[in-house]
Amino acid sequence: MTMKNMFRSVSSAALLTLSIGMVSILAPSAHAGGVVASRTDRVTIVRCMYAAANKTVLITAKSSDSRATLEAYTPSGKHLGWVQNGGGARYGGTVFWVGGDPKSIAIKSSSGGEAVAKTTPYHP
Repeated sequence: MTMKNMFRSVSSAALLTLSIGMVSILAPSAHAGGVVASRTDRVTIVRCMYAAANKTVLITAKSSDSRATLEAYTPSGKHLGWVQNGGGARYGGTVFWVGGDPKSIAIKSSSGGEAVAKTTPYHP
């Protein structure tokens, strides 16, 4: 039986089970001594500083997925842009012009994780 014919004879419920099983094989993570499917990465905002003099926010973040892309948003949902990937799951040193202190910034990852941090005053 060829692979093509084999998939024709498999029910949709079995395909769903097969698909879910493949996710856990492709993206495992350790959990209480076992392996479970990992659906999102862990995002941490290390630095989120507002510089009043030039109305910018300096962002540094981390992701547990070094291949993820991180995007920054204001509380109103305005997309600021992508946080630069410095390699090794470190992102940042990225400066965005925001006009005024947004009070907080949200970072959303292409791998599903997200984090929110309050802005703090910039200190060089």
